Order: sequence, then C-alpha cells, then structure tokens
Amino acid sequence: MPSHRADIGEFLRSRRARIQPHEAGLPVYGERRRVPGLRREELAQLAGVSADYYGRLEQGRLDNVSDGILEAIARVLRLTRAERDQLFELAGPERRRRVRTEQVVRPSQQWVLDALHATPAYVIGTGLDVLAWNRMACEVLFTVDLDAVPAAERNFARILLLEEGVRTRWRPWEPMARAAIGGLRMHVARHPDDPVMATLVAELTGASPEFRKWWPDHPVAAEPTAEYGFWHPDVGEFTLVLEAFSFPYLADTHLVVFTAAPDSPGRAALDALDAQ
Repeated sequence: MPSHRADIGEFLRSRRARIQPHEAGLPVYGERRRVPGLRREELAQLAGVSADYYGRLEQGRLDNVSDGILEAIARVLRLTRAERDQLFELAGPERRRRVRTEQVVRPSQQWVLDALHATPAYVIGTGLDVLAWNRMACEVLFTVDLDAVPAAERNFARILLLEEGVRTRWRPWEPMARAAIGGLRMHVARHPDDPVMATLVAELTGASPEFRKWWPDHPVAAEPTAEYGFWHPDVGEFTLVLEAFSFPYLADTHLVVFTAAPDSPGRAALDALDAQ
C-alpha cells in the first residue's frame, strides 16, 4: 500500500484534474495545456500560497501545514464534505494516527439485527469488515451465507467485488461497488499503517480489474443514505434505501439498514422474502 505521503499527492492531483481553469475564474488564451485541469501553480495562486509550498504538499512534505491552508485548497478544488475530511486525514496521519481496536459485537446488537427480520441489516466496522448481520442481509445483499465465510473474508468491499453472485443482485452494481471502494479509501486514510487493510488492498488489486481501475482515482464515499436497485430471482426488481447509523462509542462502526416505504414495491418484496 502506498504511504500516506504518496496518497495525498495522488489525491490532490486527481482533484486538480477535475477543475478546468475557466471554472476557477482563470483566463484561458487557447494555449495547448499538457495536463488536465488546474496546474500546480494555478491552484497555489488561487489558494494564496506559493507554488513551491504547494508543490511540497503534493510531495507529501506536510510539516506544519495549517488547517487554514487545507481549507483554502479544499475551497479551490470544490471538495465535497467527505473529500474535505479525506484531505485532512491524509494531511495529518502523524497527528491523528488511529490504532485498530478490537471489534466486538455485543449480543444486544445482534438481537437488534434479528428483530429487523424483514429488513436487510448488518454492522460494519474498520476497513468495511462485516461484524454482524441478519438473514435478510445474506438473502438480499450478499448472496452468500456469511456464517460459512471465514471471518477474515467477511469484508463488504471484498464480497461486493469478488463474489460473482452479488453482481446480479445490485441493479446497477457499479455505483455500490464504487461506493465501497470509496469507503475503503477513507478507512485507509484513517489507518495508514493497518496491516489488515494493506493485505485486503493487495488482494483486491490482484483479483479485481474494477478495483485496479477505480482505486487510483481516490474515490471518497461517506453518504449516510442512498437509494439502490436490486433483483431477486423470487420477487424480481425493487428499490431499497440505505440508512447508516454510527455508534458514538465504537470508532469506525455503523449499523447499515436497507428499508423501503410502506406500501411500496420494495416493502412488498422484502415482506415476500421474509415469509419464505
């Protein structure tokens, strides 16, 4: 896995490439540009820092970089809130380095999942490891019995990218796959030296062509809610809404629930599957 110093350079270059000079209010004189998007010196000018200083940032030389400078860069690059948070993580792992803590699901949390018997739900932790789940999560989302999957392989990104059956369930599959990669990117930024995630990234790089294509783009995904389409051989196509809830006392851990409005096709599909 690249160091965080390389990561921040790749991240900034990928975001610079998205912003055209005219979009940033810079004059364009028709000259042929050798790089897509903003040049380093143009971004530096707009952010109010020297080109040399900004160049050092892209090289990962982050000593004493201030929050104000990072905010200015985020403004020029028009970063989303999740991307801004990612920039701060990448710029400060030495200051804010996190250590993976033991991920243990309490019995009461499993009781909650089981009580949601007509709703796919799971608990996800550091690095997108799936820590607990209910039957409907396996039936609708994962297409595999997670009890039969080794604990080291119960990872949301791994399942989504490497389990062929999953691709037929999510309609379309790509948005969720990209979101999973974006989520993993954010966890890697928070835990830059985590050996478990390093092993996972290496495995996905070797086994998934989509991962190899999308990972260098530094996707970032942190939406607490989103709508996704599904297909199931017993009930056909339907739509569900993802809602994610954080545990304030458990770092990196969320309860993820897929639900649907009352009297909707999605609700009818879930009720039919629950009755089987």
